[in-house]
Amino acid sequence: MEAITHIRFLCPAEDSAQWEIILKGLSEQQWGATLQDRIDYFGTAAAEKLEEMLDEYDPTCWNCEHWSRTTKGFEFQLYSGIEAEEFAESLEELLKLCRATNIEIDVQYDDDDE
Repeated sequence: MEAITHIRFLCPAEDSAQWEIILKGLSEQQWGATLQDRIDYFGTAAAEKLEEMLDEYDPTCWNCEHWSRTTKGFEFQLYSGIEAEEFAESLEELLKLCRATNIEIDVQYDDDDE
């Protein structure tokens, strides 16, 4: 079952450039070590949470096909499968460790099975 996870968050202005790098990389399927290097910017706790997520979830959970900048933050979409709800919970924890605020996450499942 396919799912689209819509994520929206605010971030401090000083983190905006780093978030642009991260989200652009996700849209180019730069997961794993590259993503880890970019998340290191936010400190040890964020790096450890990401490492846990990379070990636990299929890399395709990070498949970002759309992202954009908002007035004070970002929004993006991840295309993931059956693990989408659990992944979204972990992602929210990671975003908080990366100084994101006002986090909104909405998981929508593909209705092809009906």
